[in-house]
Amino acid sequence: MARPSLFTNRKFIRLSRLLGGKYKAAGVLEMIWYHAYEDGDARLGSAEDIEYSVGWDGEPGELVTALLRCGCNGPGFIEEVADFPGQFMVHDLMDHAPSYVLQRAVKERERKIPKTCGQCGAEYRSASQTSVYCTDRCRVAAHRERHRSASDTDCNGTVTDSNVTVTVRNTTPAPAPAPAHRNKKHVFSPSEQRESNYALPGFGELWKLWPRGENKEGAGKAYKALSKADRDEALHGAPPYLAEKARTGESVPYLSTYLNQGRWRDLKTKKLDDGGAAESERKYQEAVKRQSGGGSGNLFAN
Repeated sequence: MARPSLFTNRKFIRLSRLLGGKYKAAGVLEMIWYHAYEDGDARLGSAEDIEYSVGWDGEPGELVTALLRCGCNGPGFIEEVADFPGQFMVHDLMDHAPSYVLQRAVKERERKIPKTCGQCGAEYRSASQTSVYCTDRCRVAAHRERHRSASDTDCNGTVTDSNVTVTVRNTTPAPAPAPAHRNKKHVFSPSEQRESNYALPGFGELWKLWPRGENKEGAGKAYKALSKADRDEALHGAPPYLAEKARTGESVPYLSTYLNQGRWRDLKTKKLDDGGAAESERKYQEAVKRQSGGGSGNLFAN
């Protein structure tokens, strides 16, 4: 493809005048460069070859003359091939061509170099510099011969190749080592997780004490999330908390709410009147005596 600076190039302007328009000049150059890029070769052939490749419909020889004369005192877009009169090539193609054209030119030059197949000895040509075999069939055959020679052993189980002696052992290979045993961490099921929460010290006692039996699973999770000190405070703070709720007539929250919000701390910050404080203290002491003295088990049983 033409470079952006092409249309301001002096040779292009002269070629446009000679051919009668910029569109003709641009089209001719694109066609010439296209064929050169595809072949990876700057040579275009004779004047007839050039005019035929671009579809020239003007006077014979006029196009080549314009391509040569547009350079004025220097070379035009094409030039005659040295030592080959009547043959033309693109001027300085490889100095301005894209990188893929240069790579294609290298492959085309490599293709012209004759090579000898490493298997069958036939002459062949390839664009690859690392090519060794003329066909895939020869490559596979050479691979099989190498492996067949390695398997031909004598009675002592040795293979001799030039100055190298390799011992081949035909015994059964040792089994792969067993994978190292790893102690996998047990993953508790939801039911196992709930039971482990219920088994925490103090939770069963607190659950029996609490007058509301809803959301035991949430209460178990909340109890597990507490520190040991907070669990002890929550357990010992429950009797006076419930006594205060009974005295004031307020509703008792779920045990999970009591634990999540640290409601046992409410009595530490709430100032009770003398009568209420005395009554709460009396009920608390009675509940503690019943619990420690083998009473009914309910801290608020009458």
